[in-house]
Amino acid sequence: MPTDPLLPLPDSTEPKPNILYVALHGLISLVDVDKDGFIAYLLDMGAEHEYLYGTWLAEKEIPDRTPTNKPLSAKLLGVDSGNEHLSTALNAIVEHKTLPDEMGSKVVAVFRLPRPAKIHHFDLGLLPDKALAGTLTKLVRIPNHLTGIRVFEYTFKDRGSVFLQDGDLKFLWQCPALAQLQDRNVAVLHIYDQPAAELMDPHGHTQKEFNLSSDFLGSDVTLTQSTVSPTELEPKVPGFLQGELQCLTHREVFALGILLQVREQKLTGGGVGGCGPATGVCAPCNGLLVP
Repeated sequence: MPTDPLLPLPDSTEPKPNILYVALHGLISLVDVDKDGFIAYLLDMGAEHEYLYGTWLAEKEIPDRTPTNKPLSAKLLGVDSGNEHLSTALNAIVEHKTLPDEMGSKVVAVFRLPRPAKIHHFDLGLLPDKALAGTLTKLVRIPNHLTGIRVFEYTFKDRGSVFLQDGDLKFLWQCPALAQLQDRNVAVLHIYDQPAAELMDPHGHTQKEFNLSSDFLGSDVTLTQSTVSPTELEPKVPGFLQGELQCLTHREVFALGILLQVREQKLTGGGVGGCGPATGVCAPCNGLLVP
């Protein structure tokens, strides 16, 4: 049937999806719990690390872990569940039959996250030959990289329903106003367990982090050499600001640069991040719960 030129054409434009990125920085050990998604354990490196969650540059501090202070426990609500799993080539993942003790003395916080639609891997460090020791048969596979920043990507319908809730049903974080991009509407939640200052022995620090997380998962797999030549294997993710996926150690420089660009009305976006080629990657051991 011919189109009546006097009638408006039907609107065939699909609505833009709402996207929440959850950026997980540093020593956050992720355990895949099948239909329940992931449990993210932030492990205690004492005063060498800062422990934060929230909107970039406005994060809240996670309380220090003490004998009388329980770990912060929170659950992400309001997002759609996806089907993505961690890359076994870019993450060390050990199989185990029981969950680790989330009340253990080395646990600073626990975040329960639905399974995302996509997982982006940044701050990648190449593993030298034989850099992993111990019972390697417990690994799903021997990875070729370790990843310092994992970004979970979710879709959601209603911004007002997206929040972090603790065990007392309190709202810890609410999804902020969405950035209107050409093909999507975007918000970002950051969670950090990272150094906030340069370290005297960064290579030793990265090994200590990995080995702490492996021991926490009941594994004897150890990292005996720091990763080398971090590489970027994924393209930029739409919606992140330049420096937003940098380590805490470096982000102040990028934040000040953004402020100057805003004041001068020259703001440009983009960029991924990382900790730099000379330090190795702050990456944890992760887990897969098996029957």
